[in-house]
Amino acid sequence: MAYSSISPGATEPAKTVLKRIGEWDLPILAAVVILLRLPFFNSPAIHIDEQFYLTVADKWIHHGLIPFVDIWDRKPIGTFILYVLPVVLFDNGILAYQILAAAFVIATGAIVLRIGRQLFTKDIGFAAALIYAVAVMLMEGPGGQTPVFYNLFVSAAVALYLSALISHGESKHFGLCILASLFLGIAIQIKYICAIEAAVLSVLMLAGLRTLHRWTIGQVSWLGLAMIGAGLLPTVLVAVSYAAAGHFVDFWDANFVSIFSKRLWHLSPLEYAHRLLESSLFCSFFLPFAGFSLISILRAPPRGAKGWGYAVIIVWLVAALPGALGLGNPTRHYFLPTLVPLSILTAVGLQRAEQVPSWFGRALRGVHSRWGRHATTAGLLLVPAVASFVISQLNLRERGDAADVYAVAAYIKAHNPSDGCPFVFNRLPILYYLADVCAPSVYLFPNHLSEIAEVQTPGKERLMELRRVLKLSPPLIYVRRPYSADLDPDAISLLEQTLRDHYVLDYVRRGYRQVHAVYARASEHGLD
Repeated sequence: MAYSSISPGATEPAKTVLKRIGEWDLPILAAVVILLRLPFFNSPAIHIDEQFYLTVADKWIHHGLIPFVDIWDRKPIGTFILYVLPVVLFDNGILAYQILAAAFVIATGAIVLRIGRQLFTKDIGFAAALIYAVAVMLMEGPGGQTPVFYNLFVSAAVALYLSALISHGESKHFGLCILASLFLGIAIQIKYICAIEAAVLSVLMLAGLRTLHRWTIGQVSWLGLAMIGAGLLPTVLVAVSYAAAGHFVDFWDANFVSIFSKRLWHLSPLEYAHRLLESSLFCSFFLPFAGFSLISILRAPPRGAKGWGYAVIIVWLVAALPGALGLGNPTRHYFLPTLVPLSILTAVGLQRAEQVPSWFGRALRGVHSRWGRHATTAGLLLVPAVASFVISQLNLRERGDAADVYAVAAYIKAHNPSDGCPFVFNRLPILYYLADVCAPSVYLFPNHLSEIAEVQTPGKERLMELRRVLKLSPPLIYVRRPYSADLDPDAISLLEQTLRDHYVLDYVRRGYRQVHAVYARASEHGLD
């Protein structure tokens, strides 16, 4: 049936359903999030980072290995604490952390609903929450990447800051700002790059209070100091805990010193631009509306508290960009922190596009009038939602199909000597968790001993550690081929030479465009 031949009466049931959506915003958001993420539940290899987080949490709780001391990494302890919850509460930690991540996306969406209502309208809040749920999937967030968790705390802080801007009473301003700073401090203990967002948003908040509520320099200064204290409190508590246990140097070196020895990506300008464009394409359905919203706000900025609220959203987006652009490799998951403000701007832009006197605006108004107030949002999200499923499924196959990963883990568990620690060279740290085996080095994360950005330090300490591990003759060595371009040629050469001289191929499983190989010591086969 042609669009023009649909009678007004035929659309009445759809209008009724879409009208009721507004009465069930949060349940509908939760259902959308779960449906989007359901196909990825129990997938063990969504991303190498979250494999590592879960494995560290398991080794910490069940084997007493302390992060930064017995297992090295530079991410803050909050990341691993989040993953402790699934390990402690459930037998299947993989499924549990993915359900926890879905709950955080729903909770973040609920905060977005509130922010939308604070600054704009209920409809914009609901549209922004749905856009965020889909955008996270497009940007490598179907599992438990750190921004999936800390976006909740940053969003909660922004909502509190906005409440402070529009509230009256100095004591209320003080309490809201301190609580917001505490949330930002928690976010920093999940990922340190959040400190940029925390600092920029806090300064803007203080400026807003001084301008809107005519605070004195003294009042602003005292509140600023209190906010700094609240923001630093979680990190200070962690530092004190490590100091009390006699491991402050380990904590300090891993969290704050090691980043200066990491070799950042040095892509050519052309390659950098290519990766940035590729990442941007995944949000191509949203960026035009966000850009239109941004331009319209900047052209006619509102005054008063609402104007400062708009500024908070825009500055939030800008403050989230350095973490994505400044590390030298603008890959998709680095843009996850930008998605909450981007989703809000997209929802605003979609609504304002309906008001434009053009064929596009008329088309949007036609959809709106025929199918209800949420029809344009649903139409905008249809293709990205389907694309997110397809893209994420392809990523899963390329990173390791669930059946392949579980099969390799079962083989290692069955064939590893009880007193030996196998070595996972690349891609799948989750094997240490699934096979319930120890690691031969504090560098349990494979990239720390194989990635160019990690091993090419001035003193080549990581290559020396890799050489030490290989000289220990681990009973089993796991390798995934072909090697990715980010692996160091010297590390690969060291491994391959060891495999040729002292190991035999013991198990092979062919996956999608990859081969999983497990090597055993030749001496175990009487060949050495």
